[in-house]
Amino acid sequence: MDEEERLKIRDLQTKELYSNIGEFVVKFEHLCHAMQSAITFMIQTQGLQNQQVSNILLAGYTADPLRTLFESLAGELLSLNDEEKKIIKNILSRIQKITEKRNDVVHSTWFIGWGNETTQDFSEAPGYRLHKNKKGAASKSFKYKAEDFSSFIKESEELCSLVQRFISCIIGGYTIEKNFGINVDGKAIEQLN
Repeated sequence: MDEEERLKIRDLQTKELYSNIGEFVVKFEHLCHAMQSAITFMIQTQGLQNQQVSNILLAGYTADPLRTLFESLAGELLSLNDEEKKIIKNILSRIQKITEKRNDVVHSTWFIGWGNETTQDFSEAPGYRLHKNKKGAASKSFKYKAEDFSSFIKESEELCSLVQRFISCIIGGYTIEKNFGINVDGKAIEQLN
């Protein structure tokens, strides 16, 4: 492989990685927006008339505080049967996991396109992130391909859709059980009435 071809491959693979990382970050924020909307609608069912009040309360909330507020409000305001509790718990658990992935992606140092004059495959993004635990300093290391980021994008889109369906249930007074189900993999899914 000549140098021109090697650099062309590097550029293509590097652009795909950057593109997928960026798309994941944007799709994840759509999920956060859906949680903000769900919280607002739950508060409105309790008599809130000025949406700016909920906007003020939610300003600055990041993904995990949104998730925990969503969970608390759903628990307090909705009369859920056991199946509905299982569905909501699954959605919230998946949101927590994708939030952890998002935090790792956004707060890690990535070495995309790095190599030397003999490197021919740039499709893998190595990265690391410092953290601490009970034993002291630690680090996490990652090696993701574009397909890995694509799976994070897909999960963010699915969860956003589930939260939006939840909003429809709140607005329309529909039951969670009739609008959601659990698939064979144990994941909450939208279900047609």
